[in-house]
Amino acid sequence: MLPGFGEGKDVTYYFRTQFTVPKGEKADIKSLVGVLEYDDSATIYLNGTEIYEGKENGRDTGTQHAEVLLFDSDEVLNLLQEGANTVAVAMRDKKQEEHDGWFHLNLAPHDGTQEKLDHTSIWTYLDNDTDPAGTPGMEGYERTSWTEAGFDDSIWSKGIAPFGYQNSHKSSVYKNVNPPEVGATELKFKGSDGKNNVHAYFFRTDLYIEDLDKVGSLNGWISCDDAAIVYINGVKVFEWTRDAINGNLDYAYGPAGNPSPTAFKVTDLADLNLKQGSNVVAIELHQDREDGGDIWLDFTLEPSEEQVEHLSNIVMNPGPDE
Repeated sequence: MLPGFGEGKDVTYYFRTQFTVPKGEKADIKSLVGVLEYDDSATIYLNGTEIYEGKENGRDTGTQHAEVLLFDSDEVLNLLQEGANTVAVAMRDKKQEEHDGWFHLNLAPHDGTQEKLDHTSIWTYLDNDTDPAGTPGMEGYERTSWTEAGFDDSIWSKGIAPFGYQNSHKSSVYKNVNPPEVGATELKFKGSDGKNNVHAYFFRTDLYIEDLDKVGSLNGWISCDDAAIVYINGVKVFEWTRDAINGNLDYAYGPAGNPSPTAFKVTDLADLNLKQGSNVVAIELHQDREDGGDIWLDFTLEPSEEQVEHLSNIVMNPGPDE
């Protein structure tokens, strides 16, 4: 609990902490990732230089804000030094009848190796309403080519899960699955015409496997709105849709209502071409209609030594009332 200092006054609180970069390991750090929670405003400094200002700074909405953080620019990474690194935050609680200041920060170095996918994993994503595979009908077009190793996603955006967008405060989906204490990478919502919703979003990341002999299955978890398909090394392993998806830019219905977190297990690994080192995990996420109010994706995946017999990859097609 932070102390207040009387009615009608802005109050600024100052925080400092340190983390250590071991000698010889600075070059291994590819990014800093984390989550910032605050009310009403927050500014982050690394070794004395400002690196982030909260998106809601200057507003007093009476609610806590949460934002996911991904710093991978040379401008920020060059601030790091071997040994102690200081992170400082200035948090301002704007004047009101009762002070309700709030602050929490998780920030950690990331070396780019992801032995499991969680809320620190870095994804590339495409949210500009274009088909990542090219133009349908053109020679050589393959709808799922973007799910395979070797695909060039260098111009895609980067972020960490969860991902989402709420079109209006009337929509309940984004608020129900994204309470104030959970941040999300915000996706674009309108397509190139500025009117209709983006049809679909595309995500790619790498899952690093150290020892193939210790992988008997893959344990996954997904929460999405509206429809999604998951691929590993170009092979479909999980589908959360109501109807078949035939085009990358199709609208597609998923479960009715708010996203329902769903666990799944991938046990048929023979066709996945898993290899020691990096394996591509890709997800396509579809909006259900041109005037839908929200979009959402949260996802985790972790290798397990457990081998399960008599199960195969899972397809779930919930009905309209499920």
